Amino acid sequence: MNQPKPNILFILVDDMGYGDFSAFNHGLSSTPTLDDLMRESLCLTQHYTASPVCNPSRAALLTGRYPHRTGSIDTLEWRGLERLALRETTLADVFKSHGYATGLVGKWHLGAFDPRYHPNRRGFDEAVCFRGGMHDYYRWRLEYNQQVVRSDGRYLTDVFTQEAVNFIRRHKNEPFFLHVTYNAPHTPLQVPEEERTPFLEKGIFTRGVSTLYGMIRRMDRGVERILTTLREL
Repeated sequence: MNQPKPNILFILVDDMGYGDFSAFNHGLSSTPTLDDLMRESLCLTQHYTASPVCNPSRAALLTGRYPHRTGSIDTLEWRGLERLALRETTLADVFKSHGYATGLVGKWHLGAFDPRYHPNRRGFDEAVCFRGGMHDYYRWRLEYNQQVVRSDGRYLTDVFTQEAVNFIRRHKNEPFFLHVTYNAPHTPLQVPEEERTPFLEKGIFTRGVSTLYGMIRRMDRGVERILTTLREL
């Protein structure tokens, strides 16, 4: 008897260190959702990345191969050094070939300018993303597949959360692979004031650290919304 195919949700955040989890910093930050995930699942205590640089490590996660094989070796998209080589097979390619609906929501950074490197051509049926290395959280410009959509004033982390929820609801009756790639807490350091204020009021953090922790808390709440949607469905 064939077993049902499991849905796969792969969440990746940007420039967050393990010391930014409240479980590891004695509650200085606020990451209750991520802490709960850690407690109920597997948390690696010794883990090595294929690269200490942004997009080469992303390419490795999507292919299982070293950066010198994937072609994605540096963050310099204006020189094409972030491009994931067209010869490479991605996780999305594999899942798609097995009947999965595949989606990317968030930061891509594996081919910013050449349309051949667009996520829609790298195994993702649907993509809501920006393709460069960093982006303004309020004055954003996103690609909804091949359509450009400009900012409506919402905070970018919230936009990505909503689009992830939308994808899950659209595909609730079929197996899916959803790659959610929050750019938080990567620079620029921007966050709604209500997220920064609680950390500023503690009187022990600079404005920069308070902003960073606020960005992480907002992202943590986004993950909570996504997981709540999964439980509801």
